[in-house]
Amino acid sequence: MSRTYNDYYFEKLDILDTLEKLDMSVRFLDKWIDEPEGLENARYILEKNANRKFNWFDTNMIRELLEEEVRWHINNGVILENF
Repeated sequence: MSRTYNDYYFEKLDILDTLEKLDMSVRFLDKWIDEPEGLENARYILEKNANRKFNWFDTNMIRELLEEEVRWHINNGVILENF
């Protein structure tokens, strides 16, 4: 694996851990970034609570996290309500 892929992968894990710590879902984050300056505000809150800088954090990463969450729910037979 390349260093870039590893950095991206571990940053995604750190974002998921931070969201869990804040008791926030990926779905909420996805809606939040659609608001004016939502991406910048989300980045600030996540970086502040994770005590690190996220270099790869962008709308594409959030959409990818959302797709992975939906895929997990589908594969495990979990019903997604109000999605």
